[in-house]
Amino acid sequence: RVGSPPDKLPKPLALALADGTVRVEWAKKEPRKAVEGYVLQFKEAGKEAGKEAGGVDGGFVTVYNGLAKSLTMKDLKENHKYQWRVKACNSKGDGPWSDVVTLQVPVMGPSA
Repeated sequence: RVGSPPDKLPKPLALALADGTVRVEWAKKEPRKAVEGYVLQFKEAGKEAGKEAGGVDGGFVTVYNGLAKSLTMKDLKENHKYQWRVKACNSKGDGPWSDVVTLQVPVMGPSA
């Protein structure tokens, strides 16, 4: 039985994989309260996306809503910084946003 919204999740982990691809992972440990889904938001660091671009709350845009605990994002710009945050949700409401993780996508050299 769900009694209250989920607690704040730890900061997500962002891993640069290759050529503008980043894997973001969250909720490695099961939260203490019931979770029925996760919401992941992201933005380019330093950019304040307007409402017309789907931006909310400081420019963050929702890129995932569901039960998975990771997301792979492709086609991010090399040498640009991006930020992600996540929250857990259940039928009693949304938990608070996690702390923000920032990652600068590395410049990948030409293939040898």
